[in-house]
Amino acid sequence: MSRLPRLAMAAAVLSGMVAAPGAAQQPSLPDGVVARVGQERISERQFRHWLRIGIRGESSPVDPPRFERCIAAERERPSELNRPSSVRELRSRCRDRYQAIRDSAMLFLLHRAWTRQEATARGLAVAREEVRRAFERQKREAFPTERAFREFLRSSGLSKADLFKRIEFDMLQRRLIRAATANVPEVTREEVERYYARHRRRFSGLSPASARRAIRVQLTATRRQRATARFLDDFRSRYRARTTCAKGYVIDACSNAP
Repeated sequence: MSRLPRLAMAAAVLSGMVAAPGAAQQPSLPDGVVARVGQERISERQFRHWLRIGIRGESSPVDPPRFERCIAAERERPSELNRPSSVRELRSRCRDRYQAIRDSAMLFLLHRAWTRQEATARGLAVAREEVRRAFERQKREAFPTERAFREFLRSSGLSKADLFKRIEFDMLQRRLIRAATANVPEVTREEVERYYARHRRRFSGLSPASARRAIRVQLTATRRQRATARFLDDFRSRYRARTTCAKGYVIDACSNAP
C-alpha cells in the first residue's frame, strides 16, 4: 500500500506510549483547549478535526453515541462465540473502537507538539520546499491520477495542508533520530576482532573479510539503536512532564494521567 493514504493517524515513531484513558485530576485549562504542552495549546477544534479523520479512516462505521450502524456492521462479523452477541456487547465493542480512535487522535496531536518543540530547541527545521517535494513524490506513488487524489481527500476528510503538516512531522521525527545518533562513536578494529574471536563459528560461511564487515555493520547498528532508545526514553519523560490534558481527554502521555 502506498504511503500517502496512511498519513492520517499512523502512530508516531517518537511515541512508544499506549493511549490509556482514565479518570484524572481536573487541570486548569481554558475552555476549548484539550491539552497544553509547555506554553503551546492544543484546541478542541484541532482534536475534533483529527477525530473525524480517524473515524473516516475506519473500514466499518463508527457512529457515536448510539452506534447503530456500527452495531449492524459488528453483527455481520464472524464471532468466536457459540451464541449471537447481544446488543449491549456489540455496543460495548463499538464504544471501545471509538475510544481507541479518540485516543489515537489525541496521541497524534501531543506527539506532533512534542516533536515540533524538540526540533526547535535543537535548531532543526524542514524547509517548505522539502515538504512540497516529498508530498509530490508520495502523491505520484500513491495515486495514478489527479482525480484519484481528489477522491482520496474527499473520502478521508484530509486537506493538502493536513498532509503537508503530517509529512513535516514525519521528517522532523527522522531528523531528531539522526541527531540523537550523530555522535555515536565508531566501532573500532579491536572491537570487531574481539567479537569475531568470540563468535567465529557464527560466521563460518563467510570469508574473514566479509565476516569483519558484517560484524562492523552489526555492532554499529546496535550502538545506534541503544543511543536512539536512550534519547526516546529521555524525550518521552521530558515532554510527558510538561503535558497537561483536560478532563475527558487524558491519555497515558499526559502528566496528569492516573
